[in-house]
Amino acid sequence: MSYQGLLDKDNSDGFAEFELIGSRKGIKEAKDKINSIIENVQNHVVVEVEVNPKYYKRLIGPNGSVKRELITKAGGDDSDRRLLQVPKKDSTSNKIICAGNKKIVEKIVEGINQIIEELENITTIEIEVPKKKHRLIIGPIGSIRREIQSEFKVNIDIPKVEVESDVIKVTGSPANCEKAKAKIEQLTK
Repeated sequence: MSYQGLLDKDNSDGFAEFELIGSRKGIKEAKDKINSIIENVQNHVVVEVEVNPKYYKRLIGPNGSVKRELITKAGGDDSDRRLLQVPKKDSTSNKIICAGNKKIVEKIVEGINQIIEELENITTIEIEVPKKKHRLIIGPIGSIRREIQSEFKVNIDIPKVEVESDVIKVTGSPANCEKAKAKIEQLTK
């Protein structure tokens, strides 16, 4: 199979005309492949998202877990690094680059914006709980604490035994902090 490409140099609309020569099966395969390439090129976008560099670590996550989750939830292949490019932590750039299929990139950008919004709304509340009741919040090997953190998507900071403080700090979204506070108060009645 062979092809000839004709491109009019005065034609600035970006179209090219091709003549395919070969068997019917070969021409159909070539036509399908060319149409697939054209569709990929037409749907390819590059989007730059401005993000404060202090959020990079949270967008990447431990061993890239958050980054992979963003990509797979958007419908992309988590091994495709071009879909979400976060600058290195010592970089001065505040731009995250997303490149790929338009629909996937839009979903990734939406996910990034959602994470940033959550991070910007994080608050810390303090709960006064007598030291002797801290064990009720911690549970066996920290199981109750982890359960509360997982259920309400918060971080719970309980002072160590040798520290004299009775204050437990709960960090997360305001609504989730209040739910976790109610659960902690219920456990320590």
